[in-house]
Amino acid sequence: MKIQTRKSDSTLVVTILEERFDATCAPDFIVVIKECLADNNVQIILDFSHVDFIDSTALGVIIKSFKWLRQADDGNGELALCSVNNKIMSLLQLTRMNRVFPIFSDSQEAIKVLTESK
Repeated sequence: MKIQTRKSDSTLVVTILEERFDATCAPDFIVVIKECLADNNVQIILDFSHVDFIDSTALGVIIKSFKWLRQADDGNGELALCSVNNKIMSLLQLTRMNRVFPIFSDSQEAIKVLTESK
């Protein structure tokens, strides 16, 4: 799985550089998130600007990551999503995950809001 990370203040932006985020990518994604947590990155933004499609397995590992981050840093860890296309947003709405995850139009907006909330 191709991923790019960049740090902005206390927030880590994880950009998924795959068109499809599916079951074949899920194990690699879990490793990346665990490494982020091990490096004390507890405020993470997942940037979907390159992703065209996610399947139920990918959604499952995103939810699992969300739970891990919520438990990190004495309950102060956060996971947000940004740059989500219409297909992915439809899946999030169908599963009502749009009510669980903070979703932003782009990484700059997400960084701004998450930084201000701390």
